[in-house]
This record gives sequence, structure tokens and C-alpha cells, in this order.
Amino acid sequence: MWADALRNAVSHMPVQPVDIVSWFQFLEKLFEQLNVPVELYAVLMRPYLSDKAKFLLSRVNLKKSTDYGAVKRYIIQEMQLTPSVYLDKF
Repeated sequence: MWADALRNAVSHMPVQPVDIVSWFQFLEKLFEQLNVPVELYAVLMRPYLSDKAKFLLSRVNLKKSTDYGAVKRYIIQEMQLTPSVYLDKF
């Protein structure tokens, strides 16, 4: 049911690392609006991940790959999205 609701509302993860954080924020707001259980966040976002993010997740422990918070932190860390990167891009 939630996957169908997301299908026409969510775009694929942007390729530009700077846009990834805003994509996660949009996704979380949408999950909250749809009352999606937190334990399904990671599963429902997988089809919308970029190829690079999918590759990064293929190297993660299976238990961690179902924890949305851990997946989000891992992707942001691996994409090297630090405050200094944002400052340089700005």
C-alpha cells in the first residue's frame, strides 16, 4: 500500500551529493504524512536510491541495512557530505 503511494510522489535519489540531504528530508516528510511505520523506511526507499548508493549498501551488514537511520548516516558519510563540503560548494 505504501509503495504504491510513494511510486508517483518520490523521485530517484539525485546524483549530485549536495542534493542528497534535501532528498532525505523530503522522503522523511512524505513518510510521516503517509503514516509509514519507521521499520519500513529503509525498505521503501531502496527502489529510489541512486546506483552509487545501492552499491554502497551492498557492502553493509544486513542488519544495518534495515535500519533507516543507519542507512542514511552511512550514505551521507560515504558521499562525503560534511559541512566543509557544503561550504566549498556554496
